Amino acid sequence: MRANSIALGLISVCAFNGWDQTFTFAHAESIQQVYEIVLLIRSITDAPIDVTDETQKMRVRGSPDQLALAGWLFNELDKPGNQQPPSSESTAPLEYRMPGADDVVRIFYVPFAESIQDFQEIVTLVGSTTDI
Repeated sequence: MRANSIALGLISVCAFNGWDQTFTFAHAESIQQVYEIVLLIRSITDAPIDVTDETQKMRVRGSPDQLALAGWLFNELDKPGNQQPPSSESTAPLEYRMPGADDVVRIFYVPFAESIQDFQEIVTLVGSTTDI
């Protein structure tokens, strides 16, 4: 009985205070790239994020599931700019399956977009077609 009380107390403390994790950017070449990654992670995870400009560190607060997704996204997005995207023949899809849910987060590369405008048009088309 005592173990149940401790576990419930721990769960309520964690739910109230939340968890946090700090990520340090290794490959973002500008503060703009840092903020682009932060904005993407914040919008997908719906978790509060603080950024320290001087040290290029990102602190994410949220549930363990939010932190796990933020960590996966961070590791996939903080890559060197000259790194080639994975080939379409790769057997491992760039996706993250949310624990205990049917939700999946996927990263798609758009190598044929020659400009930012081309990329934005593709994103808009995909979003309106899929209602995402």
